[in-house]
Amino acid sequence: MVCNAVFYQGKKQIFVECGRKFGKTECIPYVGYRQALSFPGQVIYIIGPFIKQMKEIIWADGRITRFLGKLSDKYIKDINKTELRITFKNDSFIKLDGADNYEAFRGPNPHMVLYDEFKDHHPKFHEGNEPNLAPHKAPLLIFGTPPDTFDNQFCKIADETKVSKNGAYFNMPTHINPHIDREWLEEMKAKLIARGEWDVWMREYMAKRVVGGSNSIFPMFKRSKHVKSHEELIMKVKQRYKAYDYYCSFDPGTSSCFAALFVAIERQTKKIVILDEIYEKNRLKTSTQQIFPLALEKIAKIHDYLDHWQICYDHAAAWFENEVNNCYDIALTPCEKDLKNKDKKISMIKDIMLSDGIEVSQNCVNFVSEIENYCTNKHGKIPKENDHLIDNLRYVLNLAGYDFDSKMVFEKEPGDRRFYTPSKDDVDSNANNRDNPLLINEDRDADFLYEGGYDD
Repeated sequence: MVCNAVFYQGKKQIFVECGRKFGKTECIPYVGYRQALSFPGQVIYIIGPFIKQMKEIIWADGRITRFLGKLSDKYIKDINKTELRITFKNDSFIKLDGADNYEAFRGPNPHMVLYDEFKDHHPKFHEGNEPNLAPHKAPLLIFGTPPDTFDNQFCKIADETKVSKNGAYFNMPTHINPHIDREWLEEMKAKLIARGEWDVWMREYMAKRVVGGSNSIFPMFKRSKHVKSHEELIMKVKQRYKAYDYYCSFDPGTSSCFAALFVAIERQTKKIVILDEIYEKNRLKTSTQQIFPLALEKIAKIHDYLDHWQICYDHAAAWFENEVNNCYDIALTPCEKDLKNKDKKISMIKDIMLSDGIEVSQNCVNFVSEIENYCTNKHGKIPKENDHLIDNLRYVLNLAGYDFDSKMVFEKEPGDRRFYTPSKDDVDSNANNRDNPLLINEDRDADFLYEGGYDD
């Protein structure tokens, strides 16, 4: 199928999302050799994550150098071990290189490029290599197992290929390789599932994208449970607007990302409702003069009493407060990231999620993406990147003095008691507490009115 897409259909970008031992390390040399021998003067590059890795996996074991077997002398002119280059008698050549060598790969005009284990490539390599494909309209073939997050170059290019007219996408799980022992594969599946590594089985052998897995920081977050209709959440907050405290938090960044989060916290239950976001990465649009008016628009749509909002920002961005104060008479509160207690705050957010104490608007796609893709690094540490909106939530919790108690009950919010008369309240109370007169409070009507029994 891959060869058909390249040599017969003329596709220019072929993406093979595959399982381990699918056979990509055999497929890659075949495609490279076929291109080199079919057309004279071809320049073909096979790129792995690291040059050292390419030497060990493809070159040292003779997989690429002895691919033609007894026909090698007939077609191959020279094999250069230093440059990892195979030159053919028709003046074509295949060269192996690593994506870690991205600075040296700006300029070549290849006729074909093949990426191996693409998820581990340095992202700057493809950025620099993509223009190189233009002069000869060179096909690009990409092979690799899925990563454990969605917000990355691998997934973006794979998804682009799926919808491209000049692209061909293939999903190739391990079991389609007829040379893989089925008994061994079943044993591997059972072993990984027994370890609690079902996600590894799905990614590494079924070639399916599974977020996070054992490295996920928020595995308890489920879209089906935590993400709600935007209209539903806005309506709920507007109907009981006096029952909530409102927060807007900024994580200013003019060179990377300027993010803001809009949150309502129900006073009685402490339930957190994340209603909207700003997530701007275009450097032409990350100025305070552009972001802050947009934030005010979003505030007005949620709850248009600005005095009821508490607005905070990353205390390290003092310039942001100065720029706001130059244009608006609005108080801002600097808030720290509490870096020393980051683990503790992240743990609190996890507990809140487990207790169903958080709801997220479906409009907050970037917040959901950060939560789903937030994974510990290879050292088991919490990362310090791609967490702008998560930081904003931490600012809000700090500003609100939020303290999670495992005894909190989030299942039910107080009902809307408007037009519920004091006399009816007394009747119900006396009926429910006949045997406990100490619970009857003759003077509570005044407190009830203050708490919102009537609208005004």
